[in-house]
Amino acid sequence: MKKKYNPYPIWLTFPSIFFIAAFYLFPIVLGIGLAFTSWSFHNLEMEFIGLENFRSVLKDPDFFVSVQHTLRYAVVILVLRNVFAMILALGMNRKMRSTNFLRTVYFLPSVLSYVVVGIMFIAMLRMSGMVNQLLSAIVGMQVEIPWIDSPKMSLISVMMLDLWVWSGFHGVLLLNGLQTIDESYYEAAKIDGANSWKTFTRITLPLMIPSIRMSFVLTMIGALRVFEQCMVLTYGGPGNSSMTVNMYVYRLFGLGFYSKSSAVETMLAIVIFTLTFIITKLFQKKEMEVS
Repeated sequence: MKKKYNPYPIWLTFPSIFFIAAFYLFPIVLGIGLAFTSWSFHNLEMEFIGLENFRSVLKDPDFFVSVQHTLRYAVVILVLRNVFAMILALGMNRKMRSTNFLRTVYFLPSVLSYVVVGIMFIAMLRMSGMVNQLLSAIVGMQVEIPWIDSPKMSLISVMMLDLWVWSGFHGVLLLNGLQTIDESYYEAAKIDGANSWKTFTRITLPLMIPSIRMSFVLTMIGALRVFEQCMVLTYGGPGNSSMTVNMYVYRLFGLGFYSKSSAVETMLAIVIFTLTFIITKLFQKKEMEVS
């Protein structure tokens, strides 16, 4: 007997499809389209101008300053966040009574509002803040480092905020991968006389590649799109010393250059998609070698 076609499950997907199309796909397509127009606060007519916005942005020195800061930020965060996350994951993987409590403590900063975190760090990093007081107690003399107000230290301060917020989240992510490794591998390594370093490099790291890949991709995307951290802590300053690409987009949009800001976001999206594809392929190749 022929089974009767039931369209009811398909109808249930329509609200989700509408939501995704209206609030995700349509804005993306609209944003890309705006990048090729002359729309701005000063010119409300949407005239097609081709690649003129892209040429104009690439001639702006501030754009290259923001790119330089973003790349520097991304490289440092990509390394340090994953190193700290791995250390936390290895520590939490030990059999302790406080393991579940520590997971909650390390994960908690990632769910806090950036406004709250920004206020905390502004209080801690000011001249008379807790960080300078702690350093003064350690070295035995007065330390007054202008963490936020110095052009040389402002971007470092933003990195410190980012590492505090997200290292614990990525530590929990890597811990999940660490706990999927069969204990028999470690027992065999112990019988063979392998030390802790060889066990970590020959067993733990290779078998954690899927989790490390996810952590690397999330870190890279977040670092290249960094905005809230700068906004709440330094507002891109002093001057342009901590201005990232998304802060540059924010300033363009605030000045009424809507199509130019869309052009910059389009370029950033292309870079992120390209790097994500490359990193994914590299890690997949490593996974095939391990398997």
